[in-house]
Amino acid sequence: MVRPSLHQILVLGTAAVVLAAMGAGYWYKEHPAEKIVSIDIDGQPTEGSLDAKISMVVFEDFQCATCQKFNIDILPQVKAEFIDSGRMRCTLVPLAFIDGSEILANAALAVYAQSPERFFPFADELFRYLQSHPLDPIESTILILIADQVGGIDLTLLRRAIQDNRYAEIVRQNFFHAEKIMGRHFGTPAIFINGVRVPPMSFRTIQHQIQVSESK
Repeated sequence: MVRPSLHQILVLGTAAVVLAAMGAGYWYKEHPAEKIVSIDIDGQPTEGSLDAKISMVVFEDFQCATCQKFNIDILPQVKAEFIDSGRMRCTLVPLAFIDGSEILANAALAVYAQSPERFFPFADELFRYLQSHPLDPIESTILILIADQVGGIDLTLLRRAIQDNRYAEIVRQNFFHAEKIMGRHFGTPAIFINGVRVPPMSFRTIQHQIQVSESK
């Protein structure tokens, strides 16, 4: 195998930086001067201090590959620096606009209804499973196994909620709410920090917006 030269490495590194900058530029061109929007998070899964000055709201579909990447690669950094320290609270609004996602959002909300503190561990495991098994059929047995692995969840209650599709109406209303807020820029993950939408795939961009919001 031929190893790349130092010159090739520098060229590739520069290209990566340029592409990242172009991506950020495209975002701000398509979302100029984002206005502050009001988001109703009443009854939605939230972690972190309720007294925190900063509120981050994330609209996600569990089957969205970009959502999976955000939750696995970026959210842990955000959680460690801002949520666990009490500087920010985070709300996840489950959506189901991808075919087959309704059972996932319903199950996640069922977990939240019975054990709010287990919602985010369950969501994390669900994102990880779906990223590593993108072609596997989604069945209730898998959701029960994930819940059992997470622990602290009544599996009988969860199984009934899945069978009844008990939280379908909330999932539907979540979609309408997201659509109303985002309009033609609908997409996931959609991240709002104190009502301002920010690009999802950079910890530094999220970190910057949090610091801007804290300074106000």
